[in-house]
Amino acid sequence: MNTSRSPLVLPTLTSLALLLSLALSARAFAQTPAPQGVIEGQAVIASANSNAPLDALPASLFTFIDGARQVPPATALTDARGHVRFVNLNTTSHFTYTLFIKFQDTIYGSGAISFASGRNVAEATVKVFDVTSDQRALRVDQHHLIIDVDETAHALDVLEFYQLTNTGDRAIVGATEPSASNKRVSFRAPIPPDAQVQTIEERTPNTNIFQANNELLDTVPIAPGPAELVFEYRVPYQRATIALALTSPYSVTMLNVLVAPNVRVRSPRLTFQQNVDANGRSFQHYSARDLPPNTSIAIELNNLPAPLIPLDVLQWLPLAAVSVALAVALFVAYRRTPDHAAPRRQTPA
Repeated sequence: MNTSRSPLVLPTLTSLALLLSLALSARAFAQTPAPQGVIEGQAVIASANSNAPLDALPASLFTFIDGARQVPPATALTDARGHVRFVNLNTTSHFTYTLFIKFQDTIYGSGAISFASGRNVAEATVKVFDVTSDQRALRVDQHHLIIDVDETAHALDVLEFYQLTNTGDRAIVGATEPSASNKRVSFRAPIPPDAQVQTIEERTPNTNIFQANNELLDTVPIAPGPAELVFEYRVPYQRATIALALTSPYSVTMLNVLVAPNVRVRSPRLTFQQNVDANGRSFQHYSARDLPPNTSIAIELNNLPAPLIPLDVLQWLPLAAVSVALAVALFVAYRRTPDHAAPRRQTPA
């Protein structure tokens, strides 16, 4: 049996062996798991003179891969010192984490948590606060309204933006109200009686914010420091003039009202400032400063593109038509009655 090999066989086998070795090495490298990381979290009470316990607080760790949140989160409970620990975490740069801790029925979160290069332990501190129903520490720094006009729908499109500050050291939760499913109302935002709410940022209607009695009732606790509420609604109008009343149950440092061009504005409390550009259009900027709680600002908007026949008049047209038809029918019946009709025979006494 001839066992001699062609001079090309050995180099070929060597090359194949080398390629196979490289492929296996690459596969083994690709399957090497990332170092397992640990996040050490801690809840810290930031309210003065608090003796609230920190043990057994629910903690949730959300994972984000390239900014996309993964569900479900990892969960755990804090120990007596408010510490919580999460293990077996991916430490690569594609992964970030956020820690949430529930304290006195209020959820507080950390910033984004990531692992430094070459390290597999990260620490996160979550500040928590005692709660209060007292709203005297709440202040409205800026209240912005942008009023635009939808000529086709004959409606005002209004965006309201509240910039708030809780100047205290406790989270404001307010008192429970039946109109808010017996939840605690932390903030009230008055809206016009016929407002049709379109969107509310970072809120879920009928879950943590409710519409009742011409108000939006927010049940999200307001932690010490800055906060905000942004929402949009639509107000239909029927004539070229509409009156609005702006009221806040809180003190307002600055009220800014931007009104669409070509709309005439009348208000005894607002002062015209200037025209400002927004989305390529020039809006009229009016403002007022240092408003005490429950101050009412009357605004009259004129020169609105109104329908030819107002809707409140249009709804009565069918009834008016029926009334006119009935009157005509009675008139015609009366005219057809003979003038020389014989009088009714009387019975002799």
